[in-house]
Formats: sequence, structure tokens, C-alpha cells
Amino acid sequence: MATTLTIRDLVEARLEALSFGTLDHDLAAHHKARASAIAAAFGIDEDNPPQTWAPGTPEYETTPEWCGEPVTSAPQHLAFLSRSCERALLDLRSPFANYLEATAPIAAMAAAHGDRIAAPVAQARQAMLDLLVEVTWRRFSLHESQTVLESDLVEHGFDPKAPAPDPFDYL
Repeated sequence: MATTLTIRDLVEARLEALSFGTLDHDLAAHHKARASAIAAAFGIDEDNPPQTWAPGTPEYETTPEWCGEPVTSAPQHLAFLSRSCERALLDLRSPFANYLEATAPIAAMAAAHGDRIAAPVAQARQAMLDLLVEVTWRRFSLHESQTVLESDLVEHGFDPKAPAPDPFDYL
């Protein structure tokens, strides 16, 4: 059975590409290629994102007017919001997340405070991810429930069946 990819998968793939972007070249290249292939399967041209709403799209038809002219530059504003969300999501984590092995005092503080911190962090991450999914479908004039097949990625230069590099190999 074919695997279906959603806009959330697109957003998560982009976040993975950004998070692995400063690590080993092979690891970064794999995640960037996957994110780019998913974007292309959705019909998104990453090198030429929309600068204005296209006439006839629901976004264009409901665009507010400023001085009698439609504000059609909204995709650019959504691009800024998208980047802001991505940075916030990449930065938002527990202060204990950077410790593979913690000293006894840090382990004790993690035990005392970790769960109370982890729950709101997870809730905030989920809310921002939901926002980023909406920003993405609005920015690129996609239907919010639009999907593509994982097999479509091959047409865009990525083989989803090829083994991914293991991030633990790069620690």
C-alpha cells in the first residue's frame, strides 16, 4: 500500500532538513533532498515561491484592500511568519534536552522540574507546528487536506526506499 504524505509531513521534513543542516554533509544532504522532493511533489518551487496571490485563488478573492487595491503581497508576509515559526520550533525544547549524560545535580533538577517543563514545551511545539502547517498551505495556495504519495518523490530525485543515514553515526 502506498504511503500518503500530508502538508504536516512536508513541514516536518523541512524542519528536519533545517535541524540537520549544520551537521555532517551526508546527513544534511539526505534530509534536504527529502524535503525538497516532498515540496516538489506538492508543486512547490522552492526557488521561486509565490510573491503575490494569483487571481482566481480563494486567497486573492478574500484579500483585504489597502487604498482601494488588493494587498496581494501576503505570501511574502507568510514567508516571514513561516521562517519565524521554523526558528521558534527549532529553538523550543527543554533546557535538559542537551544532556546525554548529566551530573548528579542536573539529573536531580531534571527529575524535579523536567516533567513540568516538558508538558508545556510539547504543547507549544504542537501549537506552532499546527500554525506552520496552516501558513504553508495558505502561502502556497494548497488545499489544507492535500496529499501526495511517497512514491512521487522518486520523480523529484529522492528514493524513499533508500536507507537514511543514522544520526547517531554522526555524534
